[in-house]
Amino acid sequence: MNHQSRIDFVAEKTFRTAWFSYIRLVELGNDMECFRCGGTPAVTIWDGVTLSFNRKNILATLRPPTMVDKESEVKTGIKPQHGLQLIADKPLRKNIHTVLDGKPLSLPRLPDESDGPPVPSSGIKEMMDRVKLVPSVVAHLSELDTHLATLFDQYFGFGYLLSKGSPPRAYKALFLQVRMCFRCRSQLILFADSDGGECTPIYQ
Repeated sequence: MNHQSRIDFVAEKTFRTAWFSYIRLVELGNDMECFRCGGTPAVTIWDGVTLSFNRKNILATLRPPTMVDKESEVKTGIKPQHGLQLIADKPLRKNIHTVLDGKPLSLPRLPDESDGPPVPSSGIKEMMDRVKLVPSVVAHLSELDTHLATLFDQYFGFGYLLSKGSPPRAYKALFLQVRMCFRCRSQLILFADSDGGECTPIYQ
């Protein structure tokens, strides 16, 4: 991170723990729910504001809030909050990673049978093992969120692989982000095409 400071920024893990601890204190509810669309609108748009100040105000006395001095408050017994992932099920996160990691998912063609029974190569076997995991991922995702499960099945299920081939890269990126992200729903955005076509997932 280039913040043009002689003082090192806190580690990523420390920053993430502080941020999500703050989010937990805020206790965001469902008061922003649309009365017409309900709790699961087809498209959501999130906006953010970055606060800054003029360079002339960067004085020698300016210190980042992470700098420790003799007047800093000491809090003991602070432990990171666990289980903040959007998908708390660790085996499910692993299976999603297995399905999406590596070459684009596809239904491989077996070798020509003219030379005898086909013997799948290690690459074909690995791809088929990934494809076979899709129904299990969809089933477990449906226990978490039916919309995520439907989306995963729509672009990684057998129907899509048979008719259109490899899934779009945008959906692979989306689910890799969903697999890793924490329970901050503002990280997920659905952007609708201007012509009213299908939505493209975008993540922050």
